[in-house]
Amino acid sequence: MGCARGTVPKYRSRRGGEIGTRILKSVFYTLSPYNVLNGLGLIAGLFLLDQALERRTSDSRDRAYVLFVLCSATGWLAAHMFDALVTRQPLGYAGFTYYGGFLGGGSAFLLLSLRWLSPDQLLRSLNCAVVPLLVAHGIGRVGCFFAGCCYGRLLGVHFRHPTQLYEAAFLLVLAAVVACIQRRHFMSGLRLYLFAYPTFRFFIEFLRADERGSFYGLSTSQWVSFGLLILASVWTYVSREATSASASRAIQPPSTCLGEGQRCPACPITGGS
Repeated sequence: MGCARGTVPKYRSRRGGEIGTRILKSVFYTLSPYNVLNGLGLIAGLFLLDQALERRTSDSRDRAYVLFVLCSATGWLAAHMFDALVTRQPLGYAGFTYYGGFLGGGSAFLLLSLRWLSPDQLLRSLNCAVVPLLVAHGIGRVGCFFAGCCYGRLLGVHFRHPTQLYEAAFLLVLAAVVACIQRRHFMSGLRLYLFAYPTFRFFIEFLRADERGSFYGLSTSQWVSFGLLILASVWTYVSREATSASASRAIQPPSTCLGEGQRCPACPITGGS
């Protein structure tokens, strides 16, 4: 699940044989396409997040932004630990899983928001984060392609499905779609993401060939996707029921109504003007 580590020719100076080797390895690993592209994705995501929070949640922008930054660090650690758990590797050899970071960072954000954000500010902040998350994730998947991780099944004899690029393309297209929809229906972004990405991820997993854990014939990511789809469905149902209940209460006649067939000045249903 993690990036492939590259190798560099061993270099020995007259005085320090291993020092040059260690320096070259450190520089090579730091400047690898995986790290560079994931770094660019993080920078782009934070920039877009700051712009979205400024436009949509000016009353809680600073608090929400700090919480997102803190939870990004939490998500990074959670992604590393989740991969170690799923692949059953020592933590020092594990890579990173997106869903581990998403669940860990998202849970931390929700918990901290109970103290620092109101329910409305929380929902608005989460909707602000959808497009930045998609863009950052999409750029990061290109890094996975260059690193050779998250690879696909064989396509013929010598080639594999570039599942990393399939996912990167989907994420960036979805980011554009969500951005367009949020111009008129801003609060629909998060719900759309929770339906669209898990659905795509569930099916793209059938083309993956890397080690990522399995349970009853499905990968760990497929089970997580299934759980997120259930969560999104329940949320949608509860939201619609709450909206319907509110609408029903809004059209009920007030308690001062004079009764059926009589005109009541305070009641729009019985013909009051």
